[in-house]
Amino acid sequence: MPEPPSDRTVVSLPLETDTLQRFRTLPPELENLVARRLGGPWRLFVYEAEGTPVAWSFLHLPEQKEWLDSVPTLPGECRETSTFVMPEQRGKGLRAKLLEAQSAFCTDMGLRRHWAIVEKRNGASISSSLRAGGRIAAKSLVIKMLGRNIVEVRITPNGNPRPSILFRRRREVR
Repeated sequence: MPEPPSDRTVVSLPLETDTLQRFRTLPPELENLVARRLGGPWRLFVYEAEGTPVAWSFLHLPEQKEWLDSVPTLPGECRETSTFVMPEQRGKGLRAKLLEAQSAFCTDMGLRRHWAIVEKRNGASISSSLRAGGRIAAKSLVIKMLGRNIVEVRITPNGNPRPSILFRRRREVR
C-alpha cells in the first residue's frame, strides 16, 4: 500500500460555525455535511494536506438515544458515519488513519463502543474497515423506501442486536 505523504495529519474538530475556516480549500461535499450537522452531537475528523481536506469522517456522539437512518446510537457510543476519501487519495490507508484517530478519541472519552454500519455493496469500505481492525459483528437486512432505511433486521451469531462493524469493544475502554 502506498504511504501517504508525511505532511498530512488527522485533526479532530467539534462542529461549530467556524469549524471549516481553518482550511484553505474546502470540498463542497464536506461543507454541506457540516452545515447539516451543526449544533448536533457530532465530531468531525479530517485528514488534510496543505490546508485541504482529502478524507473525512464524522462521529455521532449523542447524550441520549438518537436514531440515524433506522438504527439508534445510544449514549456512551460513538458511531462512525459519512466517511469519504477523495478518489485520487484512495488506497493509501487514509480511512484507517481516520478510524484510528476516532477509536483513540472514543477511548479517551470513555465511550464504550465505536461502530459503523456499512452497506454490503460498499466493498471498499468493508475491506478498509476490516484492515483497520474492525470486525463484522452482525449482518442486516434493510428495507428502503425513497432512499431512506425504514426497517432493519439484524442477524447476529448469538441473536443479540449489535452494530454491523465494531471497531472497539467495551472491555477496551480505559
